[in-house]
Amino acid sequence: MRATLRLATAALALAVVAAPAAAQSYNATTVGGPTFNRPVNCTTLSGVGTAVRYHVQPVWAASSGLRTFTSVATTPAGWDNFLLLYSAAWNPATPLTGCLALNDDGPLGIGQSQFSFNMLAGVQYFLVTTGFENSDAGAFTNTITGAPVNLGFVPEPSTYVLMASGLVGLAGVARRRRTSPTA
Repeated sequence: MRATLRLATAALALAVVAAPAAAQSYNATTVGGPTFNRPVNCTTLSGVGTAVRYHVQPVWAASSGLRTFTSVATTPAGWDNFLLLYSAAWNPATPLTGCLALNDDGPLGIGQSQFSFNMLAGVQYFLVTTGFENSDAGAFTNTITGAPVNLGFVPEPSTYVLMASGLVGLAGVARRRRTSPTA
């Protein structure tokens, strides 16, 4: 049991520390979504994307490192999508606050947005997919490549406490079994 506990602890540590590069994707749509005035860059609001529909996805990284964010417009094919990354908070009423990176047309042109950003561990980010003009909306597939990310909110400290107490409990059970007399 002791060897099994050590092996499980080592496997958990390796999974957390040395997570391999990965690609994570999700599908969503901006159709019927709320609207906001999209930035042209992180300091100026758009004059043509004044009421664009958007979808926001929380993203959190357990480890620091470079990630590449790619959005591909799927339905209708090639609608003019636009991708933005925010830190700490996302508020459509203040779309310049927290803006870190954005892109309209990626390497393949209209219908794809792409940028890379060096994410910091423990920081909450928000990936916003929207359209270039007010009439641009549709379904999309977003892919994040690099070290794995959590597509959700930052885990609460209580989550870590619960996990640690579980590991301590397993260690206690293993110790009791090792020191108790066998029948």
